[in-house]
Amino acid sequence: MALVENEMRVDDAAERGDFPEASGSAADEGQEEEALYPPGIKLFGEEKRRRDQQIAEAVTRHVDAATGRLPASIAQQVYQDIGRRFGLSPSGVILRTPSEIKPTNLETLEYARSQKGKTPPEERAARPRRRRAAREESPQQEPRLKRRDATVQQRVREAAQRYVNPATGRIPAADATRVYHELAEEFQRTAGTVSNYLKGLTPTAAECAALRWERERERKGSPAPIRSVEAAPSPVMEEVDYTSHPAALFPISQPQAPPRRKRGDDPVPMRERVRTMMGPDGRLIDYDESYQSQRAAETVETKLDDATAEFLRSFRVQQASEMIDALRDCGRAMNNYVNHTQRYLQEFQQSLQAVGNQLAEVAGFTIQSLKESQRRDLQELREYIEALEEDNTRLNAQLNRARTILAPSEDGNASAERTPVGAGASRSAGGRPNAMRD
Repeated sequence: MALVENEMRVDDAAERGDFPEASGSAADEGQEEEALYPPGIKLFGEEKRRRDQQIAEAVTRHVDAATGRLPASIAQQVYQDIGRRFGLSPSGVILRTPSEIKPTNLETLEYARSQKGKTPPEERAARPRRRRAAREESPQQEPRLKRRDATVQQRVREAAQRYVNPATGRIPAADATRVYHELAEEFQRTAGTVSNYLKGLTPTAAECAALRWERERERKGSPAPIRSVEAAPSPVMEEVDYTSHPAALFPISQPQAPPRRKRGDDPVPMRERVRTMMGPDGRLIDYDESYQSQRAAETVETKLDDATAEFLRSFRVQQASEMIDALRDCGRAMNNYVNHTQRYLQEFQQSLQAVGNQLAEVAGFTIQSLKESQRRDLQELREYIEALEEDNTRLNAQLNRARTILAPSEDGNASAERTPVGAGASRSAGGRPNAMRD
């Protein structure tokens, strides 16, 4: 296969130190891989998504395992080979290649700088150089009238009256295109705009269809069909202007049901019907060539009408299917967005719950440590109070002992001050209290 062989040649060139361009391409050796899609094909819907996925997979096969990206040295050849295989240009392949596997700008710039000066001078001289062509001076054009003019439609309709057929009150179908272009040139408008201005004066759909069939017969050289005189005239239908749409040149008329017979209306007997179809010799009249050609033309016209209706129906179905695919993609994207949002909210809720649990643990640990420190402080305070009470008790005991010791001396001094001098000695000797309490 072209891509695999090209990759092998690039690896061999890398081992030799050469550049991959020197080894040639797979197309030069005549080993081009079979194309899966014709060039320039337009795909829609599921088929387009499938081709884009195949292109991404084909590019992924050439990704360097070390860098995870497509090497810049073989990127151009890979894009050309894959584009030739899938009916796209190299730029189309680049647009459909994921950015994660493309060569980086730095790698591409380094590779381009490494290739600078590698081309021999004779090859550079033989390569055609692109020169910008001289700019041609556009001829002077007449100034166009102002586009927005409220009276131009009325003036166009008045000018178109000279082309109207008095019998039909409309422009003949054979002259319609010429009239549109002449009026467009006169009033500085487009032919389509002029046809829109002339609604009601343009040829009917039946006239356009008859003209098209007449020109088709003239081109093929077939005679025009001769309608039989005995044919009953077709019922007159209300004329509808289908000129606003190109597909209206072949309007589809619904088949009308035959009129219902009333009571008392005797149908024509079969013998009388057969008698009108028999000749003087008693044999049935054969269909002539004109009638056969008329039937053939009517059959072709009917088939063309059916084909046009089927095309319009399939086109609408295709548009509807593409719209449904687009709606499905939108719904899928909305579903992914909702799922992502729900996942994000769940993760946020879990993170909030984890933070709440951590805060609860920190608060519980803080409260427990505060309780322990408070309990230790209370215990130390109780011990300190008990020690103070013991010290107070000891000091009270010492004070009581000192008061007991000092109380008799104070009483003796007081009595000595109250007794006379002569009697003091005997009273003091006989009335001194026993300090030891024996």
